[in-house]
Amino acid sequence: MMKMLHKGGIEVIADEHTTYESLKANRVLEGSEFLHDLKGAIKILYPILREIPQDLDCQIIWMERDFKEQAKSQKKIRKRGGLEIPVGFVGQRRNANKIFTKQIIGEIIKNEHFHLIRVSFEGLLRDPLEMAKRVDRFLGKDLDVDAMAKCVVKRSPKNFNGFMEDKNADYCKV
Repeated sequence: MMKMLHKGGIEVIADEHTTYESLKANRVLEGSEFLHDLKGAIKILYPILREIPQDLDCQIIWMERDFKEQAKSQKKIRKRGGLEIPVGFVGQRRNANKIFTKQIIGEIIKNEHFHLIRVSFEGLLRDPLEMAKRVDRFLGKDLDVDAMAKCVVKRSPKNFNGFMEDKNADYCKV
């Protein structure tokens, strides 16, 4: 999604040579006032989302993914980081992700300053142009939706080993 926003014409806050992520997002845990002055889009993982100032007007694009595939991705990240992977990790993570998603979405929609669109990862892969148009309408911008759609890597929504290392991941240099 961050790549789509970037290709569509929105400035993204990202570290050099990353997959559209920024260590600035982690600064939210130390204090989130800097977000008030932020221009552009920043990727914030949902555990940190709760730390966003409640009075900050922001548009949140919530990427939803099949919970089992999401858990498999988390397992891959843990393995790459050398962390222990307990027996039953995928099932436990899947259930925890379901519960947490329901809670955080409930919190977001109650806040008058937070505006939310939920985007299906699987739907994005199936019809990137339609998802680009939905996001453009939500943001109220005149984004280059064709460029957004064209940058989506055609692939299965299933998690598979090594994708982020794949040449198609298109690391950004912003």
